Amino acid sequence: METIAVCVNPAKLLASLRYAFTNKYTVVTELMQNARRAKASYVALDYDGKSQTLTVRDDGVGIAEWQKLFTVGDSGWDAITARDEHAFGLGFMKSLYSARRCIVRSRGRMIAFDTAEALRQVPIDVQTTPSATKTVVTLEGVALEELGRWIEVLASAFPIPVIYNGARLARPVALDSKPFVATPIGHVHLVGTEDGKAVASTLLVLQGFAIHGDPRFDREGNIVHLDPRQFDARLPDRDVLIDEADVVKQVDAHLKAMWRVRLEDAKRTLSSEAFVARFFEAAVTWGATDLLADVPLLPGRLFARIVGFPIQEGYGDARYLQVLPGLLHQEQFRSGELKAVVLPATGVENIPYWMFAKAKGFVVLTRAWGVADNHWIWEHVLELENHPPKVEIIGERLRSTLDGQWVTPDVVLCEAYRVGIDGDVVELTDEAMVWTGVSGDEQLVLVPDGELSGAAVEQCSSYLDEDDRWRGDFADHDREALASLIRRLRSSDPTEALRSLIAELKLEQYPSLHGHTFSVQVGGERSMHEVRLVA
Repeated sequence: METIAVCVNPAKLLASLRYAFTNKYTVVTELMQNARRAKASYVALDYDGKSQTLTVRDDGVGIAEWQKLFTVGDSGWDAITARDEHAFGLGFMKSLYSARRCIVRSRGRMIAFDTAEALRQVPIDVQTTPSATKTVVTLEGVALEELGRWIEVLASAFPIPVIYNGARLARPVALDSKPFVATPIGHVHLVGTEDGKAVASTLLVLQGFAIHGDPRFDREGNIVHLDPRQFDARLPDRDVLIDEADVVKQVDAHLKAMWRVRLEDAKRTLSSEAFVARFFEAAVTWGATDLLADVPLLPGRLFARIVGFPIQEGYGDARYLQVLPGLLHQEQFRSGELKAVVLPATGVENIPYWMFAKAKGFVVLTRAWGVADNHWIWEHVLELENHPPKVEIIGERLRSTLDGQWVTPDVVLCEAYRVGIDGDVVELTDEAMVWTGVSGDEQLVLVPDGELSGAAVEQCSSYLDEDDRWRGDFADHDREALASLIRRLRSSDPTEALRSLIAELKLEQYPSLHGHTFSVQVGGERSMHEVRLVA
């Protein structure tokens, strides 16, 4: 009977391992890692770009068994380090694939060899040298063009000082840089537990290197130095967590639990005013909004008054809204002093809701997200969108079409108009409103007697083009065109009305008309107008 077994072709394995490493800077992280595991108090790196020479020094325990450096699968570290950090015995091999020549000195001994020969398994002599207290690794012919930039990232979370080309590097997210708390998943720095300024971003660090997130951008966020006994990274680069998505979820759940404990303590020890003012955003950020449900206060910044003319603002600020200051008490809503509504976005079809709410003096709940479903505020919030608006034109005078560059609504001059929602009615006499008509597919601008401006064109459109650019030039033109049309339609003096029309036509741009006199008779319809040349 034929039998088979798992075997290894050493020569082919050594030749192919170079393709296992995906990052050229892994050679640097592995040498730094070796210094840390050797219990060094620092690691110093020098790199000369011209000669492509990298030198790494540390004052650790040094190398006891030289053969371990070249034995794949046998790290040579003590049993505890091998167990806790899953040291595999592959890291130094990166030096063989990165450099042309390698020199290592440690504990009075040294080796010097060409890496190509070493990979062909040519024996390497271990020589005796004058005793030295440092371990020094020199790699010649190693291309690390951007090491000066990357070393700052690599050093940012490292547990021991890192010196590069003589300068000590900052380690802004290292364990000794901020206050950390020992937890079941590792050491955690949680932002905002005292001042309430919580953040959602979290940087994960494993064995001294950032492994999820970017320390250049996430250094002010939460930081977790993962317990290497529980979490591991993909070999050989160790730059990606194994089961990364699951680990991130686990960490997030743990941070939420930590925040909940903190928030429960704050709620118990602080006044309601201090708790809401300081920790409302933290509770929202970390999914603990249920703790706010029975507190009789809410931040005023969740609400806004409609103090200006509601428009489709596109990407701009809603200048017509004014955020409420301070804290709002439950009793203000219960007594009717404040009446809150939730409104749909200011699209053409929704403008009547906004005009109604403004006329009623309602406050708008502009930040509903983060408010728990069982929060007391919902007993006092009316969702207007659940009630279709009814619009009534009062005393219609005449209609015309705006010949705008961007919008062309029908303009209805009237005495006033009414908006009714759920049996409640308001009458508006001084501000225009766009309305989609009874059919729902029209675009009417209702202009009551008190309206003089052309602002309503920005209720018709956000003036964003297909590339999401705001076309303020078109908005300005249409706004002035509507204001001019309103003036003309209201003019009781026919001479002034015609003069206004002629000014808009810019007839001076037509030389053939210069100096001529015309007789104009205006009919009730476009086809009935007559123009005669008099002189």
